Amino acid sequence: LAIYYKMTGDEIWNKTGRRLVDALDGAAIKTGNMAFFPRLNLDPGEKLAPDQIQQEIADMKNLAGSKRERDTALCQGWIITGLVQFYQVSHYEPALELARGLTNFLHASKILEEWRSENFHSITLGIQAMLEVALATGDRELAEHARQIYEAAKSNKGIHAAIPSIGYFVHSSGFGGME
Repeated sequence: LAIYYKMTGDEIWNKTGRRLVDALDGAAIKTGNMAFFPRLNLDPGEKLAPDQIQQEIADMKNLAGSKRERDTALCQGWIITGLVQFYQVSHYEPALELARGLTNFLHASKILEEWRSENFHSITLGIQAMLEVALATGDRELAEHARQIYEAAKSNKGIHAAIPSIGYFVHSSGFGGME
């Protein structure tokens, strides 16, 4: 939507993008300065009751380090990037605000820093999302943090087998699956 709007200037893309941002914002659970999605697939128009929202917040706090927390944080990378790209062409503040909240959740999870994924691309998509937010907001600290995570990933310090100069990164499960 961001690309179509930028290329054509047709307001239909801007209006559609704003509706999508508003729908995502309505589906996200916000706690403090963080936001996350309770599950990766909500039905259109599905709303959680206040008690369900509180349960999701409690569950996420109790799931620190779990596969569900990891999957929630890593899958948000694509959404963060899209929100920032839409903000950059539309200047629709709710897109950037939601991107910040999702990024704060990603950062707080420590998934990128602790390399809690078998897939190099999942980590780098999260790093890219952080960078998109940092560039859009001028947050030098976040940009530097993302750079440090990427440098650590490339350094091959016992995290995974890698030859970064040729783009070879092995899954933590061994040489059978690589990127």
